[in-house]
Amino acid sequence: MGKYPFYEDGIDELQLYKRICKGKIELDGQMTVEFRLLIASILYPNPSQRLGSGRNGWRDIFNCPWLADDDSLDMRKLRMQKVPAPWVPDLTLTDSLDASSFHPRDESEIEDLLRQTFPAISDKHEQIFASFGPQME
Repeated sequence: MGKYPFYEDGIDELQLYKRICKGKIELDGQMTVEFRLLIASILYPNPSQRLGSGRNGWRDIFNCPWLADDDSLDMRKLRMQKVPAPWVPDLTLTDSLDASSFHPRDESEIEDLLRQTFPAISDKHEQIFASFGPQME
């Protein structure tokens, strides 16, 4: 969309926080219905109902129609960080964003999260944790 979802020129910090808590966003521009649904679902104000917060966690995000129906994107390679970046910044040692001092990630540390198995959360515990988020009307 070319703009931040909650911010607009002249808005103060408190107004910005209120817009975030209310989930008030404007999805305009040229985008598919599937993409609009993905963005609205990820930014949903109630954390317990937000896409990715349910029993299947991040898998729900990867299985949404906008990502799942895109044959040009290999999600497994993306999760393993094997997809080349479309743009790599040219950082110099004098640049404040220089990341050359960070320890490079060892390839053996990277694994596909889909291959990991996690125990399923019980219905009882899912109901308990659902009450932790703020209650939106």
